[in-house]
Amino acid sequence: GQPIIFKQKQPDLPDLLTYYFPFKKDSTISYILYEWKDKDAVARPINELKIYIAKYNQLLNQVTAKYGKSQQTGNLEDLSQIAEKYLTREDSWKNDTTDIDMYITLSNKHAVQGDVSVEPTHAMRLYVRAPAKNKPEENLSKEKIDQLDGKAKLFLADLISGRFDDLKKYINPDAAPHVKNDQLDNLKNAIKDDKWELNSTGIQLTTTGKSYTNLRYSKTGDINDPPLIVLSILFDENDKIVAVQPLERMATQK
Repeated sequence: GQPIIFKQKQPDLPDLLTYYFPFKKDSTISYILYEWKDKDAVARPINELKIYIAKYNQLLNQVTAKYGKSQQTGNLEDLSQIAEKYLTREDSWKNDTTDIDMYITLSNKHAVQGDVSVEPTHAMRLYVRAPAKNKPEENLSKEKIDQLDGKAKLFLADLISGRFDDLKKYINPDAAPHVKNDQLDNLKNAIKDDKWELNSTGIQLTTTGKSYTNLRYSKTGDINDPPLIVLSILFDENDKIVAVQPLERMATQK
């Protein structure tokens, strides 16, 4: 469902936006997102960006005090990374009662490569969810398959047309902020066009026990069995895309 959004002024930081995302079926809260994001994609002085780091460390201490040590990726020590590429850190707390993710990305990098433009990014996000209770559906209804197939086709049409901002509405909102235009451009080049036909459907389980609906596509006109090229698209429980992967086999493989 569409989120309810609250805005709160923050000293020396972008406004805090708090998103309450409800489940479609009963409007109870699915998860909460707290976001501080610079709306202007321009380079900022390091002293201004240190305020982001101080806020991140403050939040880190608060969550750690209640939920213990996090699983950490990246660090915020080398400030030179802000100019050269990205200074990032992510922390997560996950157990039977807790599912929290927090990350920060600071970058003053600006580059243009063909049709792809990389803009400066300064953002912090904190996600709070109830632990997922994923139970795979044994059978996918035709109505469900048709619904997801329609979303996949719209996603592919936007991808091939280069409408990268438009297609992000089909992507899982946790993943969408991490998806860069250069990644989408590489995916576009790998897929080449949107001439794909639905070949098979099913449920894919991950090593963590999480389940996703898997739609697999073959190129239009490919009569091989199995197809030479398969496009695998995974959907989460909210019908948002979490992964798109082209898979190719040699003609001699079975």
